[in-house]
Amino acid sequence: MANFLPHRLKKSLRFEYRMRLAIVGLGLLFTVFLVATTLLLPSYFLSTLRSQALQEQRVFVEKAKEVRSKDSASIEFNALKDRIAILRNMEHTAVYGILEEVVSQQVSGVFLNGFFFTQKQSGEWVLSITGISNTRDALLSFSNRLQQTGVFTSVELPVSNLASNRDIAFTITASKK
Repeated sequence: MANFLPHRLKKSLRFEYRMRLAIVGLGLLFTVFLVATTLLLPSYFLSTLRSQALQEQRVFVEKAKEVRSKDSASIEFNALKDRIAILRNMEHTAVYGILEEVVSQQVSGVFLNGFFFTQKQSGEWVLSITGISNTRDALLSFSNRLQQTGVFTSVELPVSNLASNRDIAFTITASKK
């Protein structure tokens, strides 16, 4: 088919066609962008809220850790203060002399691990001696020697400590008024 339009008019029509096509394409692209943004806004707001909530939880947990560490430190400090007070009250009973007497009664095969002082409401002092004994005979000998010193009003060795023959972990409780 023959085209009877002049070349300049054809060129102008082609340009207008391409402009309309570009405008429609840009309009569609803008519409897709607008729809996508609208659909993504709820997710954005939810993630922002979750992020803020997690941030608040992190701050809360950090504060809780600080409070716990302060509480545990104050509990340990108070326990240490109580122990020092007990030892100050025991100065008149010569704690060093009592411990020296216990160590001097130690027999071979008995190894002492620790000493724990407590005071009962009646004013009686209780010394708990912990350690390990190689044999049952060595442990009985150590317990008898402590009783014979006369420093303690009573020395108690639980029967359960004598269940084993060798390598016996023991706790002896000695009382003093």
